[in-house]
Amino acid sequence: MSMDNPLWSTLDGFQEDLPAGGARLAIAHLASSLALHRSTMTIDAWKASCAGLGDHPAVSQLLEDPYSRDARLKPAGYAGDARTLDYVYLRDPGSQPVSDIGRALFDVSTSVPIAAAVRDRCAALADAIVCRAQRQPIAIASIACGHARELDRVPDTVRRSIRYWGIDQDAKSISHCRLHVDVGHAAFEVGSVRDILAGRIRIPESDLVYASGLFDYLDQRAGAVLLKRMFASVKVGGSVVIPNLTPHNEEVGYMEAVMDWWMCYRTETDMSELAATLQGDPAQVQTTAVLKCENRIAWLQLDRLA
Repeated sequence: MSMDNPLWSTLDGFQEDLPAGGARLAIAHLASSLALHRSTMTIDAWKASCAGLGDHPAVSQLLEDPYSRDARLKPAGYAGDARTLDYVYLRDPGSQPVSDIGRALFDVSTSVPIAAAVRDRCAALADAIVCRAQRQPIAIASIACGHARELDRVPDTVRRSIRYWGIDQDAKSISHCRLHVDVGHAAFEVGSVRDILAGRIRIPESDLVYASGLFDYLDQRAGAVLLKRMFASVKVGGSVVIPNLTPHNEEVGYMEAVMDWWMCYRTETDMSELAATLQGDPAQVQTTAVLKCENRIAWLQLDRLA
């Protein structure tokens, strides 16, 4: 397998770079090399090459980083669970034992531009909440809410003006939110995207409905149906907000090859095409699709006008 896999030598290079130049240089070289390979291979060839990397000794070394480890091993049973994302949001591995190399790798993996973009996404959602809640009490619905980290960035004086509803497929995430989220009124529900699409769970009428990171895992068909459900729950004057990671992230190759973390990356055009599936009356909906965070995240906002 090693002789046939073009990515094998890239991991060899990482093992040489780590003691010679340190974690930051080694990760930078690895990420850029993997990005180059990804750009020159068919998707099937790329996936096959990534699938054959687990036996390389460099992977075991990389997994001393708790973030890369949990992303690859998926202790929650799926990619991108709230506990894994907390490594990015909080930049703290907690009380678990971590080797010196693992800590150095963790500091790098949680500070690369795509990780910074995820934190910026969280901050931007918090700003959107504050902007609305400062004017009047608002109702919010968050789809795949995770640990609702955006609320950590909302001042206590504003939280009292928020009625929050969050849904997530992960019962542990919901339990965490019920214990730790403190807003004016909060309700949390265990449920999946499929439950919403099938009508088993209805999104409550809200001023702001958003899905932070969820659409990164949805194909166009599922995304289009969920978007319709989300927009249907928005009050007049309210908005749907959907951020989606874009292909303009060099670290995608690292995430797929090392972390076994695969997502649906979308461009600004892709987000506009997603919005077009709503087929809304132009007099009733205003659509805005923009790139933010140095083009690393595409933002879609749908405002209900009437």
